[in-house]
Order: sequence, then structure tokens, then C-alpha cells
Amino acid sequence: MAASKYYSEIFKDDHLLVVNKQPGVPVIPGRNLKCAALRDILKQRYKQEIFVNHRIDRFTSGIVVFALDSATHSSLNEAFKLNKVQKSYQCISAGTLKDGSHVVDAPIFIDSRSPKVRIDPKGKNSLSRYKGIESVKNFHKLEIQIETGRTHQVRVHLAHEKLPILGDEVYNNRPFYYLKDLKKNFSENKLKEHRPIISRQALHAYAISFEHPHTNEFLTFTADWPKDMRACWNILKKYGA
Repeated sequence: MAASKYYSEIFKDDHLLVVNKQPGVPVIPGRNLKCAALRDILKQRYKQEIFVNHRIDRFTSGIVVFALDSATHSSLNEAFKLNKVQKSYQCISAGTLKDGSHVVDAPIFIDSRSPKVRIDPKGKNSLSRYKGIESVKNFHKLEIQIETGRTHQVRVHLAHEKLPILGDEVYNNRPFYYLKDLKKNFSENKLKEHRPIISRQALHAYAISFEHPHTNEFLTFTADWPKDMRACWNILKKYGA
């Protein structure tokens, strides 16, 4: 199973490639980005064309599915367009969480002049469902399923619910927490305690399900949390209570 500092391979056949992307790696090249893009890394690794069907943010980790031929690319594009692909995310948020499952039905407006999207009646229909998995006081491990695939949907919907994601500098007014915020016996001499417990948005594309375009088999893939999110949650469990 192929792996590198950029990704680990979850599944591959003649038509599909499913990987677990590490945080900090863009899926496709972007303007003013000097780092390598995952698509190009995979093209070099597998010595073939790699077709992009969907993307996750550069600093979001987790599952990305690629097509390996044009027919599969077209079929998956149609599945995504018709919302036949089920996507689940997991994240670490701060705020007040009520029991049970919750629905966020809030249109998202994309302004090309701004790096942020916003909730706006003029926006596109956007639907998310979320629930708590585990909590430590006002910190929560959440699972989110999205029925639409809008830009920054999970991030802006959770911020709208007053459960912004830790490390999200765009949609969280207090993105960073430090050990000194959590520990009673904080030592100013320990440099590591001046670092945020996570320095990027604590968001992970955890699972994806869809019908294989050629075999018609219904496939489900999951991806383990990366090291920084595991470490963040362990710190919150140890000191956050």
C-alpha cells in the first residue's frame, strides 16, 4: 500500500484511487502556492493521468477520491452532482453542544472578492447534519454529514451554530488554544506550552460512500485521524476537564 508524507493509499483498482491526505497538502495547484499538489504527486507516483472529482481544503486532512480514466471521472462527477456520494467529516469544536442530532439548513453565498463564504439568503442551498461523539467540557469531537458540497460548508455551518472548529483562523474568533489556557500549573519556561494545541483547522474528511461506476458495488471508505488531531484531543482530555 503506497504511502508518503503527503498521503497514504486506502484503495486502488483500474478505475479508482482513494487516499488519506495529510494536512497542509493542496489537492490541486493554486496561485501563490509553492508546495506540491496532491494530484501532481500522484501522477508522478503512478505514472498516469489522475482526474480530480472533488477537493478538500489544503489544511483539512482525510479522504480524497480520484478517477484514473475519463469514463470513471464523468460517472463520479454525475454522482457528486446528484448527491449520490455520502461524505462524513469529523472535527474538534469549541462551544455549547446540545444533545442529539442537529440539522443546519443555511444557504451559503460565495463572494469571489473574499476568502470567506457566508450564510446569506442569496446563496446556494446547503444542508449539513451533525452530532457529538465525545465531549470534554466545552470542547467536542463532532461528526458531520453534508448533503451538499459547498465551499467551506462544514466550517461555516459549524461557526453559524456557534461551534467553530479549533484552529480555523477564518471562521473562529478564537482559533487557538494553548497549554497555558488548560493547565493549572503552567510553566512559562516550557517553550512547547506556548505553541497552540493544534495550528490548523481540526477538520478531517473521515468517510465516503458511493457506488463503483463500473462494478456497481457500494463502497465505503474511512480514514484514521492524523497525528496532530489525535494529539490535540488527547491534550483536551488530559487538561480540558
